[in-house]
Amino acid sequence: MQEIQTKSIQEYIAGIKRRKGKVVITFFSLLLITVALAFGLPAVYRSSALILIEQQEIPEDLVRSTVTSYADQRIQMITQRAMRTKNLWDIIEKYDLYKKKRENYPKEVVIEEMREDIAQNIISAEVVDPRTGRPTNATIAFELSYDNESPAMAQKVANDLSSLYLKENIKSRKQKASETSSFLTEEAEKLDKKISLLEEELAKFKQENSGKLPELVDMNLSLMNRTDAQIEEAESQIRVMQERKIYLESELAQLNPHSTMISSSGERILSPEDRLKMLQTKYLSESSKYAESHPDLIRMKKEISTLQDEIGWVDDATNLAKQVETLRAKLVDLNSRYSSNHPDIKKTKRELNTINSQLDTIRKKQQQKAKIKSGFSKPDNPAYVQLKAQLEATLVEVKSLKQKRERLTKKYQEYEKRIIETPVVEKDYRALLRDYDQAVVKHRDIKARQMEAKLGESLEEGRKGERFELIEPPMLPEKPLKPNRKAILAFGIVFSIGAAIGIAVALDQIDTRVWGYDGVK
Repeated sequence: MQEIQTKSIQEYIAGIKRRKGKVVITFFSLLLITVALAFGLPAVYRSSALILIEQQEIPEDLVRSTVTSYADQRIQMITQRAMRTKNLWDIIEKYDLYKKKRENYPKEVVIEEMREDIAQNIISAEVVDPRTGRPTNATIAFELSYDNESPAMAQKVANDLSSLYLKENIKSRKQKASETSSFLTEEAEKLDKKISLLEEELAKFKQENSGKLPELVDMNLSLMNRTDAQIEEAESQIRVMQERKIYLESELAQLNPHSTMISSSGERILSPEDRLKMLQTKYLSESSKYAESHPDLIRMKKEISTLQDEIGWVDDATNLAKQVETLRAKLVDLNSRYSSNHPDIKKTKRELNTINSQLDTIRKKQQQKAKIKSGFSKPDNPAYVQLKAQLEATLVEVKSLKQKRERLTKKYQEYEKRIIETPVVEKDYRALLRDYDQAVVKHRDIKARQMEAKLGESLEEGRKGERFELIEPPMLPEKPLKPNRKAILAFGIVFSIGAAIGIAVALDQIDTRVWGYDGVK
């Protein structure tokens, strides 16, 4: 196997010396190119503006801003707005920038080159977050720069860009605050309309279900109990008046409606009882003298029969009235011991109704008989007239009490119906009330937020919120940013030396000729 020969340093130096002409030519050629490049490249100047992010002047505890995004986020958003094609093209046309490129390239290429010439540097610092109390990195400022071959043009464009950033920040904050306020105002108006509709629905529902609402249950129960007590009181009064009526009717039945009267001949006009006794005595006396078919006896017999019927009705009415009083007392006793469905109570009520019906029939006949007998003349017996007036007043009172009881019974049934229907009404009522309460709470919250938004809008209008402050305007650059001519020259010299030596070594490696004593070993 053939061994690889390694050259020594002396051999490399000898090879470089043998080709020193080529080394010199290569070195000076590259050096000239480097010098041409270092001094031939146009100088580029950078003008920069430093914009500070000022915090809100008024404490957030008093007035809260509606712009809640972080500073670096807003910077990026403002950058997108400020770097719009229209804004950059206006600046290009204003200062006649990139004239050659505008003639040879489309608009998009020119705009893209200007964007490349604009630089932005975010400056952050470690601060304490007032909300959490922990240290955090926060954006406190940013530097905005523009590169151009003309120092004056770099300053002018940088100044326009910084002004554009400041205006866009103010415009953006005002717009966001205004949009927030407008949105909350619209929401508040929507809720106003919704609450009005719910109020109308509630009012209509209350009107349609008057007295059946859940909050009126206790009142309805109280009114029902009070009405029940009034019904019992009315029934008690009716019973008393009916007993009085029965008593007055029985007393009235025993009185002659007319006072004792004297005929024109001076004789006293007898009452039916006295007249009956007199006719019976006279009939016995006359029957011994005449036959049964005698006209006088037949007349007296008919009159006696009529008087007996009339007096008999009075006795029957008196007896029936006593029976009614007895049955009423018995019914009161039974009611105190048994329920209304007890057989004894039902039986007693039926007997009482039957006797009352009989008593009413007898009294009607008595009244008709009295009218026929008196020839429809007004009673003139003071005692009879007084009792009659009392009876009529009692009847009127009974009628009034019955009407009152009927009204109270209807009221009681109405209250009872309300209480029964309340659970059915309550479901829909609670749903309406819940929607109304939720709308009111949300409206109150929106109104509070709307007031905060209005304050935030005023804060931005007065530029009292967080803002961009130009603390270092663009300066006229005195030194170019690039190219770095010294660095290019230094790099060119080193590169030229290296390249020249490299070429000599490479040529020596590919040269197959033998040089010196060591070459023939």
